[in-house]
Amino acid sequence: MAGILDNKTRVMDVIVTKEGKRQIGTGDFKISYASFTDKNAFYDKSSISGSFDSAINRPYLEATSLAFDQITIEKDDNGAVIPFATIVSDVDQARINIKGGTIIKDGEPQSNKDPKNMNTYADAIIASTLGNFKKQMIIASRDPIDDSETFDLSINDLRFNYGNRGPIVGDDIIVSLDQAASVFTDKIFSNTANFMFLPPVAKTESKTIILGQYQDIRNVEKYDYDDLMNDLVGSVPDQPICPNQEIVFTNTSVSNDICIQAFEINKHFNKLEMVDFGDHNSARDPTLSKRVVFLGKIYVDHFGATNFANIFTLILE
Repeated sequence: MAGILDNKTRVMDVIVTKEGKRQIGTGDFKISYASFTDKNAFYDKSSISGSFDSAINRPYLEATSLAFDQITIEKDDNGAVIPFATIVSDVDQARINIKGGTIIKDGEPQSNKDPKNMNTYADAIIASTLGNFKKQMIIASRDPIDDSETFDLSINDLRFNYGNRGPIVGDDIIVSLDQAASVFTDKIFSNTANFMFLPPVAKTESKTIILGQYQDIRNVEKYDYDDLMNDLVGSVPDQPICPNQEIVFTNTSVSNDICIQAFEINKHFNKLEMVDFGDHNSARDPTLSKRVVFLGKIYVDHFGATNFANIFTLILE
């Protein structure tokens, strides 16, 4: 939060909130955007509509950290959900918060309670992220071309049935987690810069010097969008290998800016990992760009290798 000290100079009194201090401590603090709010402004009703009353003769409370400063539910380096600001459930007026992935109602952990209540409280927690954003009261401009203020989907609830033979169609498959590919040899990470084969080099003004001869032992081939579709759909479009569902944005903004978070809710409240596979053009339709995101869980096998278990694949177009 900040305040203008002198309207004749570009000096601002900036106060880092509790959430900002947490991000500084974890090395995640990065200023990417700036927003402005009139939350503490006072508009004089007796004056012309929309006029701002001078604050010279009125006291103001010093800027401080507030519960709704934390908007997005985040994870720490160990994969645990960072304690989220306490909210009040609309269901039974209970105070709900998250700590260590456990949903706590009025100070009591709910990990062994009724699953229906778990889902209800989890929905309230997720909805509170939007509530915290609204409480920021950020100033915005209306789009003169698009006056839509709603975001609607063609499907609001989607379910996939699973069992010993699903959701993948075919013979029963038993896979040992220790036999799965690590993130350094997994094909879905093959075009991600941080997981590519990058032997050390030294750059000068005129050339790049290779510091040694290193062999790429990963044996990972390039994995593109068409390879992905062959794994998901196969050669017969009417009989896809994996179940899928198309969701249409029936009402949205012109820019269609969306924020996606994925959670796993059982006895605990966990946030799924999201791996950005990037933008791709399909050979079947070169004019259409598609953004692919893998959703799943990170785990460490008995050999100490970090693996990624892909659960869902999102294709945005």
